[in-house]
Amino acid sequence: MARPAGVSVHIGSQIRKVDPFAAALTRVTSLIADLRKDGHNIRYVDAGGGSASTTEPEPSTPQSK
Repeated sequence: MARPAGVSVHIGSQIRKVDPFAAALTRVTSLIADLRKDGHNIRYVDAGGGSASTTEPEPSTPQSK
């Protein structure tokens, strides 16, 4: 039988503000409390994500002839 040791979440990509992560982790904290009440030994949280980066294409440079 699998024994969960952690909770991993991914709330999206290209998030540039901290508020959505804070809101998600508030919900995850509640989930972990419920899981622990049910006897699961949750020891890890992976909040996922990273620094947002642009996905816009580079502007083209005119070619000189």
